[in-house]
Amino acid sequence: MGKASKEKKKKASFEIRERLFKLLEKAKERGLSKSQLLPKKDSSEEHNSQLNQLIQENKVINLSKRYYLFEYAPNVKKISGKIEKTLESLFPADEKPIEYKPVTATQLYKKCLNCPN
Repeated sequence: MGKASKEKKKKASFEIRERLFKLLEKAKERGLSKSQLLPKKDSSEEHNSQLNQLIQENKVINLSKRYYLFEYAPNVKKISGKIEKTLESLFPADEKPIEYKPVTATQLYKKCLNCPN
């Protein structure tokens, strides 16, 4: 493999990574499924490889079959806040059932081992 071929491969890898970053940046908190993230025509091994590398580098988070940029990935603090708001909206303060207990971050960590902090 010559020098030109290696440089061409590096450029292609860089372009794939940039494309993945742009798609995930656009999706923000919604994230994307793998089928939305990888090209339909050319779902080559290189695209898959680059996605897996970004996951290993913790730049992309794979959570429940959705992919997020690290800064937009759901985390325990966001999830617990959403759950608490939802429960509060369902039960007005004077009508909360006795067994209502807010979900703690510790409980969420136990359920979601690969969630970002």
